[in-house]
Amino acid sequence: MVKATLHPVQVQILEAAASCERLSPVEFSRQGAELSRVAYHFRALHRLGVLEPAGTAVRRGATEHYYRLSQSARGDRSP
Repeated sequence: MVKATLHPVQVQILEAAASCERLSPVEFSRQGAELSRVAYHFRALHRLGVLEPAGTAVRRGATEHYYRLSQSARGDRSP
């Protein structure tokens, strides 16, 4: 149901996040999407509670943010 209301890029992000431990907008944008557009959709999914922070790394003077599916998005009900 929720997938039907999401932007196609957000659906692609969720599918990619489901298949890996953590994912950054930079990594996802390597598939050919514009980084600023991808970062916008990552932030939107984070605001919706579907993605949660999974760490950061400093790359060439910039901070790369990593995300993973939230427990509620994974269907994990344990505390």
